[in-house]
Amino acid sequence: MKVLITGDVNREGQWHNVQRLWEQVRQPLEQVGATVEVEFPRPQYLADWVAGYDAGPFELRTDADLVVGFELPPSAKKSLAKWIDVRIHPIRWGQVGWSLGSNLALGALPAEEVPQFPSVAPMKLNVERDALFTCQVHTDAAMIRDGKFATFEDVAAELTEYAKRFDRLLISPHPAELNGPWVTKARERVPNAIIVDIPTYQLIAAVEHVCTYTSSTGIEAQACGKTVRFLGRAPHSGPFYDVSRADVWAAVVSACK
Repeated sequence: MKVLITGDVNREGQWHNVQRLWEQVRQPLEQVGATVEVEFPRPQYLADWVAGYDAGPFELRTDADLVVGFELPPSAKKSLAKWIDVRIHPIRWGQVGWSLGSNLALGALPAEEVPQFPSVAPMKLNVERDALFTCQVHTDAAMIRDGKFATFEDVAAELTEYAKRFDRLLISPHPAELNGPWVTKARERVPNAIIVDIPTYQLIAAVEHVCTYTSSTGIEAQACGKTVRFLGRAPHSGPFYDVSRADVWAAVVSACK
């Protein structure tokens, strides 16, 4: 059986992610008898990648029986016969785990226990009257909808109405985009918004209500028992896998036959 390891080949900056996946899964796949190849990204201009993310085209010149990809885009899933979509699990405290999506009937794969929320000292907030909004990098793949990046304007009315339920809407910027467009627009458009520079897990521990567009912090907050509102699609979650385990891939290979 031939397996191709790849990713979102049209997306800039994905070489290291495909390399990381290759290093994690090559040996266990070979242990269960698979022949493993790899194809690295060939990045396009940003606008071309965004426009084709959902609709394509997504081209892989391969005769592999199975494609295993890091964050495969919807266009890839439409065009490939058999695929495994490997993503870093949205619960990311403690150890790093993986989530798996597929168009195969995989059944129950050997899974790990989801790590427990770390012990943090919550901030002293009015938890009944404060809510948290967690921002994302505005050019992340999770922000793509209908061939373009979602903007704050797409959710401004809904978020403003949501914020009316609380005294304050605490805006937590993404660490990689502290003054991004969603942060500045929230400050301008939501009357009770306050930008905070506090570690996200401390904020999650303190409040009872969390809102986000599609951030994995929403899944983490749900795992802590918080009430979460997604303004976009919730990220894929599911079981917590160690993709370096051969028995995981033995079950995948069996499902391909």
